[in-house]
Amino acid sequence: MNTVRMIAKNTVVRTGAEILNLALSAIFLIYVVRHLGSVDFGKYSFAFSFAGFFAILTDIGLHTLFIREAVKEKEKTGKLLGNLLIIKSILALSTFSILFITINLMDYPPETKKLVYIMGIFVMGTSYLDLFNCVFRAFERMAYEALIMSVNRLAIVTSGITALYLGYGLVDFAIAILIANLLTAIPSAFLVFRRFSTPRLKIDIPLWRHLFKEAIPIGLMMLFTTIYLKAGTIILSVLKGDLAVGLYSAPHRLIEALSVFPTFFLAALFPALTRFHQSSSVSLFKAYEVAFKLLLILILPVVAVTTVLADKFVVIIFGKEFMDSAILLGILIWAYLFISLNILLSYLIISAGRQKLNIISFGVSAMVNVILNLILIPSRGYNGAGIAFLVSQTILFVLNFVFVSSSLYKLPLQRMVLKPLFGSLFLGGFVGYIRDANLFFIVLTGFIFYFVILVLMKTFSHEDIITVKSLIKLR
Repeated sequence: MNTVRMIAKNTVVRTGAEILNLALSAIFLIYVVRHLGSVDFGKYSFAFSFAGFFAILTDIGLHTLFIREAVKEKEKTGKLLGNLLIIKSILALSTFSILFITINLMDYPPETKKLVYIMGIFVMGTSYLDLFNCVFRAFERMAYEALIMSVNRLAIVTSGITALYLGYGLVDFAIAILIANLLTAIPSAFLVFRRFSTPRLKIDIPLWRHLFKEAIPIGLMMLFTTIYLKAGTIILSVLKGDLAVGLYSAPHRLIEALSVFPTFFLAALFPALTRFHQSSSVSLFKAYEVAFKLLLILILPVVAVTTVLADKFVVIIFGKEFMDSAILLGILIWAYLFISLNILLSYLIISAGRQKLNIISFGVSAMVNVILNLILIPSRGYNGAGIAFLVSQTILFVLNFVFVSSSLYKLPLQRMVLKPLFGSLFLGGFVGYIRDANLFFIVLTGFIFYFVILVLMKTFSHEDIITVKSLIKLR
């Protein structure tokens, strides 16, 4: 199977799995938010964000580097995997100790501290699961990853909803999803060790030096990413309390769920980008153009519709208790556009071995995010956190786009953006005009209207159509 068809197969397989996972995540999010309410959901979200902030220390860029190195030399996978498992275990124990000490130095009630401990173990367990998934990605066998992640999501959703349905409290709910998450790592490890590579648990100090040297730029990028993703939640908790965190976290978690689509599509593309950089600059640039254009065409209409109908979506998804989050959702959905494009640009930079450029862009974005949160949250609350998040994502996009344009390939941005943007503006106006109709009817007719507009404007060139057909055609 050639490279294009391999990308297509991986994308289609993961698409099916991620649609299932997104549906399960949506059910889980809606049930948990409605059952816990804004205050308890705020406590849960803070614990998850606080633990997630520390969990980055268990990865520090090693996962992405593992994929890059394993793609280049498959025969070294066992050695790489064994050493990474040892490194990760040391980092996990150290990180949990730091998390434990830090939360106990802060003025939080015992229940919140227990939630932080549980979520700390949860996210560190997820880190092991992510490492096993990296093996599947390196071998470009996304069907295994899709299976594991679907089982994982189903287990977490089932255990969490069951715990709440039976009347268990917030801490017991957290324990239930923790157990489900940890148990999923067992079949994942079995698949990796049995079908792909048995880890060689022998410490290789020169390899460790190489891994840390190469991973540090990626790790810093991930740390900065975590800062601008989690800073709003943590600062809100400290300055405004659990209610503000709950009202902020509900739409923010929705945006995170939507981000699954660009993440899995670009994760499937990443190994190919790495090979293209070594073998064919023309293929690399074409893959970049097609991916960028597809993201714009698919995401801009979602942004337009959500902006116009934010109040309806908030009430339907989260309930009237979260009505005050409508403006925030309208802000965050624009950040979703830049999140998607930033994932593509970051992967492109990493595939070219220029990850140090990401340190600059992500570092500036994280710094801006923290500063804006500290300025805006005291006066604007959770909406201020949303504005800070949008601005930081926009700055990150501008910097990464400049870096890619100057060091790799300058994309004809104006030509690619105008038609999807105009189509989405027309869509927003159309949806606003019929906003009092049935929501399903609005969305369905709106996207039909959008597609017709794109066709009339001849958005899809003959070359685009050929490329898309080749991407979806499987042998």
